[in-house]
Parts: sequence; structure tokens; C-alpha cells
Amino acid sequence: MPAAPPEVTGRKLSAKHLEVLRNFDLYPDCAVIPDPVVAALTSLCPKTVRQHPLLPLFRVSRGRGGRRAEHVRKVLRGDGMT
Repeated sequence: MPAAPPEVTGRKLSAKHLEVLRNFDLYPDCAVIPDPVVAALTSLCPKTVRQHPLLPLFRVSRGRGGRRAEHVRKVLRGDGMT
């Protein structure tokens, strides 16, 4: 039986977001990761991701943005956390 897709606050991730989640380790540090994927990776709720001081927003265009992969990796490693 295949594993159920990850959920973020009860909402399932889209196919595009699942692909980003699966390939996260392959992305360069400058890649922009959507907030639902960051929430799934860090086990934080989306609101916490938006307000996290170590995860600044990077705007790609009007209404589109996310977090840089390098910042997400730092949070996952615990760098800069006190």
C-alpha cells in the first residue's frame, strides 16, 4: 500500500508540491520553495512559516513567492537557532 501524501493543516499537497518535496535535496540554494512545501518539510504550520524570522519571503512575481532553499536548509539543520 503506498504511503499517503503529506498534509499541511489537513490539506493535501498538490502534485507539483509533492514533486518539489521529493526533489528538495536536488535543488540549489537559490531555489524558491513554496510555503506549503516548507511547512511539510519543517513540520511547522503555514502561518508559522510566514512569520518565521529565519525564513524571509522571496517574491518571484506579484502574488507568487516562497522561501529560499538555503534558508530552509539552515532551519532544518538548526543553524542560527538559540
